[in-house]
Amino acid sequence: MVFLFPNILSARIAAATLFVIAANFSLCRPALAQGWVEPTIVLNTSPGGFAPYTYMDSNHASHGILYDVAHRILKRLGYRVMTSEVPRKRVELQLMSGELDATPRAIEWSEHARDFVFTDPIIRVRSALAIRVDSGYTTVKELHGHRIGTRLGYVYTVLTREFASGQLIRSDATSDLSMLKMLQAKRVEAALVDESAARWLFQREGIKDVRFLLESVDNGVELRLMFAPQRRALVKDFNHELSTLKRSGELAHIIARYTDP
Repeated sequence: MVFLFPNILSARIAAATLFVIAANFSLCRPALAQGWVEPTIVLNTSPGGFAPYTYMDSNHASHGILYDVAHRILKRLGYRVMTSEVPRKRVELQLMSGELDATPRAIEWSEHARDFVFTDPIIRVRSALAIRVDSGYTTVKELHGHRIGTRLGYVYTVLTREFASGQLIRSDATSDLSMLKMLQAKRVEAALVDESAARWLFQREGIKDVRFLLESVDNGVELRLMFAPQRRALVKDFNHELSTLKRSGELAHIIARYTDP
């Protein structure tokens, strides 16, 4: 009978044990990989969309400047993005309950901004007066006494004095596209529109006979993502990636996809 010295016996036992562990791990690894699921962020896109910031196409696929930015950044951070169309009145409640993680929002648009966490600015939203290319208007004053295309039921925070005094006459339409068509048909002399939304419509509809009045009517607000308060750490990481997107020119490229002719 041959007796192994203790150190040789221990070495062989250890080697055999490692072999068994390695074999078992190699068998289990595919199952572990298949069972792993990316954490999900639920982003509100609003019923009917908020083009060109967030909206869904006819196949219910999500698009838009804020959606593209959120998707790109959150993917880098290890998340997948799902969208939900939540009415404005229910957004804050669902953020607090955890049913929703984020929504596009300017700080100025929220009455309870301190209860939530906002990302750094992504894009500025501002109103502008669209006019026909062949018109000679250069200032708002030159439009006094004329009809201006406006959104039905919308309370504007710009040109309020001119509308209240009758210097500018409202002519309501149900959408920005309807206003632009009224402008092209010479039913109004200008249309008060969201500048980015109008640029998106210029691109999508091939509108070339409309431009913006040189005189600015609104400095606008900075649109961000508003997150639930428990996502504060995520917002910090998001902002870091957002600054990278800005420096690299990726953010400008995303915006241009929706607003350049």
